Amino acid sequence: AYILLSGQPQVLHNPLADKRTTSGVFHVADYGLPVPADKIAVPLVAYARLLKKAFEPPEDLNTLPYTANWEKPASSMVSLQLRPLVCPEIPGVSPEKRLEVRFFVPGGCVANLDFVESIFGNAGDPNLPECDAGLDTEHWTGTTGCVVLAPHLRKCLKKDLGLPHVSEATELQKAKGVC
Repeated sequence: AYILLSGQPQVLHNPLADKRTTSGVFHVADYGLPVPADKIAVPLVAYARLLKKAFEPPEDLNTLPYTANWEKPASSMVSLQLRPLVCPEIPGVSPEKRLEVRFFVPGGCVANLDFVESIFGNAGDPNLPECDAGLDTEHWTGTTGCVVLAPHLRKCLKKDLGLPHVSEATELQKAKGVC
């Protein structure tokens, strides 16, 4: 989703790219552990470069929408920590359990955080002890996740990420399109 400024702020969703599935969009560093068949294994160097580039969005994508018309617009990455409910409380049997996930988005994509927060709620300031899942062992599942929204990655070249040339790729890499 993008924020458009045409008089009034509007949210634009890209239905062409909205497949409502996670199949095939996860790149997993091929570094010793088995990679599920529906995920894309990439060399560790490619994973590191993808992650680095994810946190380096172009200035226009990083601009905070409400500052777009300022003389010097502000730009920043934005993050949100959530602790969605995974298992509801069963009175007298077990307490509720929550996982922990931190989202990072370029400033221009902040509407995406609003959408996610409207579904899962806000976990508060992760620097405060009462919001630290690691200190709430009774209610935390022990699962922590990180989601980085990085639409600019689709412009990265495979060779710049350290992916193998087709002449050096395995049959699986060729089939998954990572060469």
